[in-house]
Amino acid sequence: LEAARRYVAAAAAYEHPGTAAPPAAWWSAYTSTAPWEAARDLDDWVRRHADPATDPDVDPGPAPVSGALMRYGTGGA
Repeated sequence: LEAARRYVAAAAAYEHPGTAAPPAAWWSAYTSTAPWEAARDLDDWVRRHADPATDPDVDPGPAPVSGALMRYGTGGA
């Protein structure tokens, strides 16, 4: 969970460069109330930002975040 929080913070910083602290309170509430929807949103973000031109060996696959949740046995919707 902490790794996901760090990832979200990095994604927010990437999407909003130059801001000291991107607003993240909404994300915390979202992940608490709708964890699978949040994971799928992160899946979309990862797939959009995967760049085969700079790293052709990286394929995030169809569910880079939500798939990890399934592997760790957290269930899912």
